[in-house]
Amino acid sequence: MIGILGGTFNPLHNGHLSLAKGAAEACGFERVMLIPTNVPPHKAAPDLVSAEHRLAFCRIAEEEDSLFWPQDIEIRRQGKSYTVDTLTELTRLYPGEQFALIMGADMFLTLHQWMRWQEILEKAYICAAARKGVSSELEEYAGWLRAQGARVLLPELDIQEVSSTQIRRLLQEGKTAGELLPAGIIDYIERNGLYVKND
Repeated sequence: MIGILGGTFNPLHNGHLSLAKGAAEACGFERVMLIPTNVPPHKAAPDLVSAEHRLAFCRIAEEEDSLFWPQDIEIRRQGKSYTVDTLTELTRLYPGEQFALIMGADMFLTLHQWMRWQEILEKAYICAAARKGVSSELEEYAGWLRAQGARVLLPELDIQEVSSTQIRRLLQEGKTAGELLPAGIIDYIERNGLYVKND
């Protein structure tokens, strides 16, 4: 089974990577696709760096760990990035492969609000990572989704808590984010002058 972790990855950080690694280990994923969104459908992203840079972050992660498998599928498609469209394309590109969407608990609890969410349940397992134990709320929601036909995995993971907003703020202030980002990504950000505050 292949795990899928999508996001703006603005920037890709150790929280993303620890989530992917933990889910892969707990659920036995062969690899984890890292899929940067082109345009996120649910949130404004005024300080979003280019898709080229965000894909480069994913390729750096792959260089450091072969578990990761960067995909530019949403970037190439252009427009808003909807998970159901991505899964439709992946099932066409990799017939017979099984996929599992990896997400944090907060995103998991909103799944019924996603575009054509019933189709998502048909096309992929749902791997919702519980950071601080599997709460009754998560269990109840997982039970409701299973009644709709979902295949839900609820691994309890020890994930590094990291905020992309916090990282961008640190970098804009000229501070280090060394414990929050892989070394290769820090180097890339510095070489390309990303997240520098323009006065």
